[in-house]
Amino acid sequence: MAIHGDEATRNSHEEMGFHDGWATALDQLVAHIKASQH
Repeated sequence: MAIHGDEATRNSHEEMGFHDGWATALDQLVAHIKASQH
């Protein structure tokens, strides 16, 4: 979750795909942690 200073910044980040990028990074981190536990 992010708090943006204004709506224009939020919209800009959304257009650049920040949400998808962070979701991908989190998925990769979870997969790495799960693989390391075995």
